[in-house]
Parts: sequence; C-alpha cells; structure tokens
Amino acid sequence: VDSAVFRAPRAVTSFAPGSNVYMPDVQTCLPGIFMAGDWVRLPAGSPQGLSQEKAYVSGLEAGNAAAQRCRLRPAVPVLKVEPDEPHVEAAKQLVRSARQLIPALPWRGPLLGPWV
Repeated sequence: VDSAVFRAPRAVTSFAPGSNVYMPDVQTCLPGIFMAGDWVRLPAGSPQGLSQEKAYVSGLEAGNAAAQRCRLRPAVPVLKVEPDEPHVEAAKQLVRSARQLIPALPWRGPLLGPWV
C-alpha cells in the first residue's frame, strides 16, 4: 500500500471574527452583476459554511438572483439552515460560559490552550 500526505498551507481561507459585516453581498449595486465565492456575505438563514461550501451556496444564490433579474424562476432552491437541536444549543452555551470563566481562574497551564 502506497500513501502520501499532502499539506497545503493557507489552502483554505479563514476570516477574522466579525469580518462578515465587511463582506459584499451576492447582489451588487450594478444591475445584472452578481458575486459568488467564500468571501461574500450570504443572507441570514443561509448556510454559512467555510470555503467550498460557502462558495457553492453563494454560487447558487447568485445564479438564482440572475434568473430573477431575467424574469425566470430561480432554478435551485437554497434550503434554510435549521435551528440547532436542544442538546447542541446547550453544549454551545456551556462552551460560551467556560470561555468567560477560564480567564478568571487563578492557575494557568498547557491544558487551557488558546483560551487564556
């Protein structure tokens, strides 16, 4: 069996927290011009994945916007994201609380990682 590991530094885009407000929308101020990619802001409720997933969904959104501009029916419906299940939301809240509590602890150590 032959195998290899290929590592590509910076192969996936990453954006700073809060940078979503600075991203352009799929629709532009120029009539008939639409944008797609992982660097555009998607409407609320749309999948907000990273890199390939977001680029794919924004491409569908741009295509649907172009179809509407041409008075055509949007060809591909984009499903809205469902709310988190109760146990997932509870886990998220637990992590948020832990992140607020950890800096107040009197001890530091390698197990706390990037939280302190």
